[in-house]
Amino acid sequence: MSLFAQSKGPLAFALIGAVLGYVFSLLLETPATGIVAEDLPYPHVVPKSKDGVSLRFAMVHDVIHERFPRHGPAYYQERNHRTRLALNEVNGSSSPREFELIDDLAVGLEMAGEHDAAIQLMRDKLKRQIAQNLPRSQQYTSYSNLGTFLILGPFRNVRPGNEDDKSTLREGLQSIQTAIEINPDSHFGREMWQAAIIQYMIALYDKPELLLKIDMVGNDLTSNPTYAFSPLAELSGGRWGINFGGVSKAHLAAEYLRHPESWEKYKEARWGITHIQHSKDWPGAIKPNTKSNEGMQSHTPFDEPTLGIIGMWRLGGGAHPYFAIALGETMLRVGQNYIAWCAFERAARLAKFAWPDPALQEQFTSRCRSRQKLIEEKMQPGEVQKLRPAFEAELAFGEDYQRAYQQYEKEQIAAGASIEDPHFYAAFDKQRGSIASPVGDADWFHVERDSLKSELSSLGLCLLMAGLFAMLGVWYHSA
Repeated sequence: MSLFAQSKGPLAFALIGAVLGYVFSLLLETPATGIVAEDLPYPHVVPKSKDGVSLRFAMVHDVIHERFPRHGPAYYQERNHRTRLALNEVNGSSSPREFELIDDLAVGLEMAGEHDAAIQLMRDKLKRQIAQNLPRSQQYTSYSNLGTFLILGPFRNVRPGNEDDKSTLREGLQSIQTAIEINPDSHFGREMWQAAIIQYMIALYDKPELLLKIDMVGNDLTSNPTYAFSPLAELSGGRWGINFGGVSKAHLAAEYLRHPESWEKYKEARWGITHIQHSKDWPGAIKPNTKSNEGMQSHTPFDEPTLGIIGMWRLGGGAHPYFAIALGETMLRVGQNYIAWCAFERAARLAKFAWPDPALQEQFTSRCRSRQKLIEEKMQPGEVQKLRPAFEAELAFGEDYQRAYQQYEKEQIAAGASIEDPHFYAAFDKQRGSIASPVGDADWFHVERDSLKSELSSLGLCLLMAGLFAMLGVWYHSA
């Protein structure tokens, strides 16, 4: 047999391998000439669950600067009055409607400043539900609201070392954990982060110095921040690099934005989200076996705690340095330097309202300033000079909007307008417009690829597959 005849088999296999390699290269890369340039969304635009909320960086900017509507005391007083009237009609019925109204009243009391009354109302409701042996699923809101109300007292007025406050926090933590056990997916996981911050607060009552070492979501405050851990992120710049598969995940995210109804098909994009690397000393991981910490191992997709903080800030206790510094550290690690600078500025200004110890206030503020300096070192002098005036203007705009919003509510209610009227805010909205910032392009990135590199990659894959199939052909013909 000739040498050619002996080699025909391996050559045929090699050709098959080369063709398959070329086909695979087409699937993995888009062939083009010159530079391939495209704008793609970061994978965090895909929500954690099908009907969940997805993060946009504008949401972080807005909560830091109070750019969202917040009801005032007059609104909650009127709402509570109406809720009591409705309760009188179903009082003692133990119907789902009655328990729903009790929840509404308790939330209204808390927001109107009647903290103790809100807690007592939830205790009484839960006691009735347990005595009537109602299903646990119907007790969810009782545990959730009771836990939230309990922690708000120590959250608003931090008294390090106070045993009564620590006891209250522990009871609040137990209630939140019970609520999570009943309904793990409620509020898109926000309660998991409520549990984490309670554990963080309990630890701070014994060791206030932790405030200067770790934030509430586990970011290390003592080391120079680097871009957060992700198997798909380019560590030099925090962007999504093709060498790590980030572009493929971003393409999935882009398809999701075009077809949000097909979340199941594109949810894999979330594997490309930058992760927060939790400090090993993070108090939020004190009880890793509880359901409230399920999924919180050494790292977490950054959008999950960020959305949790936004929800707690807007719907719970309001602005707090715990929230602000955690947003600053997280935004710093995902390359959002301006938002991070503003978050540190807000945290520094809030410090004096959170802790009675002037020394702790000063140390915390100094830590925030050092983080801001790191950001400023990356900027041009002209840009640095604009930071503080821009922050002042944005915060003033948000706070002025909220004051006007609450004054409008007060005047409308005094004039006899109903807060249940769907057009209650029509005149205000017409005059002031929307307070939310435009989403913009912060959630997108630009990538450029050299087509020559793509072609070389295709050639390399063809040669690799040809070689492998040639070896297979040799083995086949020698067998």
